[in-house]
Amino acid sequence: AGVFLGLGLSGIVPTLHFTIAEGFVKATTVGQMGWFFLMAAMYITGAGLYAARIPERFFPGKCDIWFQSHQLFHVLVVVAAFVHFHGVSNLQEFRYGLEGGCTDDSLL
Repeated sequence: AGVFLGLGLSGIVPTLHFTIAEGFVKATTVGQMGWFFLMAAMYITGAGLYAARIPERFFPGKCDIWFQSHQLFHVLVVVAAFVHFHGVSNLQEFRYGLEGGCTDDSLL
């Protein structure tokens, strides 16, 4: 659970850097900050559910096959990965939409 908690929090430094450098409005629109916060919330929620053994702690014997914390954790991690992919894809579309694409020929 600690690894996924770290994954959920790993975007804090780049997000803060972009927000300080470009401003909050640009970070939320162009920077796709909302998608990355949603991703972090899903990772952190999944790790928290798994670490606290929710819901099986409150419903002993009722969540033995379906809706175990481990299953919920995996569902949230997979959904968070898709949310991350969506945010990064939007950033890529924005980046390549600038001035006809990437202008740094040294990368080619």
